[in-house]
Amino acid sequence: MTIMNAPFYLISLIVPIRESGSMLPQIVLGNYVKTKEKRKRIYIFGALLQCVAIFAMGLTAYNFEGVLGGFIIVFFLIIFRLSRSLCSLSSKDVLGKVIPKKSRGKLKGYTSSVSGVLVLIAGLFLIYKSKGQYLDWKKPIGKWNYFDEQGKLVHSMTFTR
Repeated sequence: MTIMNAPFYLISLIVPIRESGSMLPQIVLGNYVKTKEKRKRIYIFGALLQCVAIFAMGLTAYNFEGVLGGFIIVFFLIIFRLSRSLCSLSSKDVLGKVIPKKSRGKLKGYTSSVSGVLVLIAGLFLIYKSKGQYLDWKKPIGKWNYFDEQGKLVHSMTFTR
């Protein structure tokens, strides 16, 4: 958002929204999710909504600047975090039904390790591409957003089985 010349007050909203944006809504959304018999559909809906929000943030980064761009990013970040909350609530239920209790911690550890390595590789790739020069960050960050959006789309499609 700094590259978009968004005001600092909007940039400062990112961390509180990111940190509390999925935990606090779980208090309200938890009762709704518990009433649904097929929670897998809630997870798929949440994953698709995350896909749309990330895609919209990428488009916003390409096409808008200033206050308007900042507000649009914050709006879609809120949508992303609410949909992440839905996924978090429903995935625990689905994970409990599919994965044996002894394997859940190991599975979470593997997924966290793999995602950490992938983020490290992405960061090293961006550093390599910049070669110590100024890099127009809108292009690579927008591409990574699109890549993440595609991953969410594939993930939600495989989860339907």
